Amino acid sequence: MKKILILVSLIILFFSSTPHADNDGVTDWRMQAVDSYEEADKELNRVYNLAIQKIKNEGSASVLFSEKMRKEWIEKQRESQRAWIKFRDLDSEIIEYTWLGGSGMGAAQLGWKQMLTEKRIDELKKQYNLK
Repeated sequence: MKKILILVSLIILFFSSTPHADNDGVTDWRMQAVDSYEEADKELNRVYNLAIQKIKNEGSASVLFSEKMRKEWIEKQRESQRAWIKFRDLDSEIIEYTWLGGSGMGAAQLGWKQMLTEKRIDELKKQYNLK
């Protein structure tokens, strides 16, 4: 139920934003969803790279971390991120079933991916004390 409420909120957010328009002046909400998701994805990439850099810096500043340990830490973080991306993509595909293939399905899926991406950004920021 909570996921459905969040999804509805995201869709309302998309519809309340200034939309793109095609040559006929018809609103293209999917492009708005694409833009919003891409913005979140760029931020995730920025934060993820900061996390990797922090691992490198913290590891090199501490006598507790050997070069081998830093490399293992980074590899574990990369594995975790790859697994999270698979989860995000599969979880977003489930939206298709709640929309039954309706015309808003694509925007709803992107909205769900955006929400999960923003949550991941927050998780990484908290985990690595990033801004």
